[in-house]
Amino acid sequence: MSGTSRMLTKALAWGLWGASLLLCPVAMRVLAAVYYRRPDPINFAEDPPWPNYAVGVLFWAHFAISVAALASVGSMSRHWAVRALASAVVLGILLVAVWLLVASSMDTSGRYL
Repeated sequence: MSGTSRMLTKALAWGLWGASLLLCPVAMRVLAAVYYRRPDPINFAEDPPWPNYAVGVLFWAHFAISVAALASVGSMSRHWAVRALASAVVLGILLVAVWLLVASSMDTSGRYL
């Protein structure tokens, strides 16, 4: 394999790695925007709508993707600094996903803290 094709393969792998980490949080936010419910006390008496459950499933899917991404960091680079940075990125995006889970659950159910 030539140097250029190896570099393109690595760039594609890193691009897919990053896109997989962003897919579920973006989908959670889109669901929250499309299926927004206004805050109302009656929302606490009713069952949450289906988008609220979908947001929860998307979060757990993102969690599984994050674990897989952390496991794959070791095979994608030999340099410890790149590994540390990639691991920090995964954990940072996971923290943002937790925040999006809370915000999107409130938006889709109409139940606010």
